[in-house]
Amino acid sequence: MLLEDQIPKIKKLIKDKLGDIPTDVIKNEVLMRASFRKLYHSLPRMIRIAIGEKKFEDFCMINRERLLSLGNAVSKNFSDTNYENINSK
Repeated sequence: MLLEDQIPKIKKLIKDKLGDIPTDVIKNEVLMRASFRKLYHSLPRMIRIAIGEKKFEDFCMINRERLLSLGNAVSKNFSDTNYENINSK
C-alpha cells in the first residue's frame, strides 16, 4: 500500500479527527508529530498493520503542506528544513 495513493483519505481523516489546526501548531514539529501519531491510531486496523506508525508519521510530516491543504501558506524553506531534519533522524 502506497501512502501517496491514500492522501485524499488521510486529508479526510485529518479534517474529521483533528479538525482545524492552528498555524502556530503547524510550525511546531513536536505538536505536529503528536497529532499525526494520534491520527495513526484512528486509521483502520488493516492500514495500521500494513504501515508502521513511524513511517506514517514521517510521511505526514514530509507531506503536511499537501495534507493540510496549505498550498503556499508555509514557505518552501520551512518545508525543506523539516524534510532534512526527518532524514537525519
